[in-house]
Amino acid sequence: VYKSEAGGLNWSEPVIIPRGETQPGLPAGSFDYPKMIVDQASNRYKGRIYITNRQNARISDEDMHSTVGVTLSRSINQGASFSNPTRLMIGDIALQTGNPVVTTEGIVIFPISEISKFGARQILDYPRLWFTRSLNGGHDLETPRLVREYHWASIPSLAIGTVNDKPDVLVAAFANFEQKDYNLYSIYSENKAISWSDPVRINSGPAYTHTKRAETAISNEGVIAHFWMDTRDDPNGKCFTPYFAYSRDGGTAYEANIPLFHKAVCNDTKANNETYASESHPGIALYDRWKKGGDYYALRALPNGNFIAIWSDSRDGVYQIYSRVIKIDLD
Repeated sequence: VYKSEAGGLNWSEPVIIPRGETQPGLPAGSFDYPKMIVDQASNRYKGRIYITNRQNARISDEDMHSTVGVTLSRSINQGASFSNPTRLMIGDIALQTGNPVVTTEGIVIFPISEISKFGARQILDYPRLWFTRSLNGGHDLETPRLVREYHWASIPSLAIGTVNDKPDVLVAAFANFEQKDYNLYSIYSENKAISWSDPVRINSGPAYTHTKRAETAISNEGVIAHFWMDTRDDPNGKCFTPYFAYSRDGGTAYEANIPLFHKAVCNDTKANNETYASESHPGIALYDRWKKGGDYYALRALPNGNFIAIWSDSRDGVYQIYSRVIKIDLD
């Protein structure tokens, strides 16, 4: 973790997040897919930094197979140091964690998706979606709560805000991958992730549009917004257009989708098909690994009621980062 006290003009030396141990004397493995949040909402833990990861971990010294759990690390000193991770594993099932949020009471909440039986690298027939919470500033994680079975979908993008005058409303969006149902859905919770609504479809237009996972944000005015990459503008289903949608009624219905670029962009370019080599991916091309532009997109609500979306595409022949500010007319 790097820290800047000069508005990003310069940065500190990195602070290493400890990997911790699965069991005493049994070091845990590497981290993946980190997400960070700073508690700016509560009085009890205000300023505390939380980072979620997925992490390789051995179950025991006798069992040589690794599994993948999810972890929550915390800093109580503005990022000068971080705790050993608080870890959660569900047997030998490989898990993926989504982004954390913090309620006005200081409760940390984040989603967990099942992927595969890790030792056998066997994709699960019926993966599930869970949510877990920390009620004590990241020291412990609650036993996760089951939200959806048969969750053939991406890890949800989670946001929190005041919606319809209700504080701490959680909204999560995911792209479904089940056969004949390539659509985006959102769910919401008004009781801090104890229970959730039924899914509501976000993307308009033709059904079964293949989409990349949606990002989620909630404005100060209570507008719920989502942003994603969509293939609806390409008859061959390979090229993507960034799309945006929003709801003014708490997520029960969404306005017509808005394209953020005037045409679909194809990432299958000459530059992106040049191969590179690494220990884990010998001789693989960028396009083979990141057809949709990578795993990291962003949507944030701005203080003036607008939203900003950030993504990567190859409109100029190679992946670059782009952004767009979206203004919502509430009149």
